[in-house]
Amino acid sequence: MATLIDANGIGKQVFPRNRSKGFTLEELRLLTSSVTVQMIEIGEGSMMWMDEDGKYHQPQLTRNARATALLHSAGGAPDDFVVGTVLITNPGEIK
Repeated sequence: MATLIDANGIGKQVFPRNRSKGFTLEELRLLTSSVTVQMIEIGEGSMMWMDEDGKYHQPQLTRNARATALLHSAGGAPDDFVVGTVLITNPGEIK
C-alpha cells in the first residue's frame, strides 16, 4: 500500500489499478502531476516519487515539508527540498 502526500503534508493510501502488477509509469505521472518522474530511495526499500522538474515550477508548487523531512532523513542535502505531491511506495509496488 502506497502513500500519496500532497504539498500540505496530508497523506492518503492509494493502490495501483492492477494491484498484482504494481504502479505503472503513467500512474506515477498522474499521481504526482509530473511529466518526468524522479525516484529517491528513502530507506528500507521505500521509494519517493516526485516531479523531477517541480522546483522549476515554483512558486506555483508549494514546498512539501513532510516529503522534505523524508528526503533529509534519507541523507538528502540539508538545503534541498521537495515541492508538490509525492508518492511513497514499498518494494514490489512498481511495475
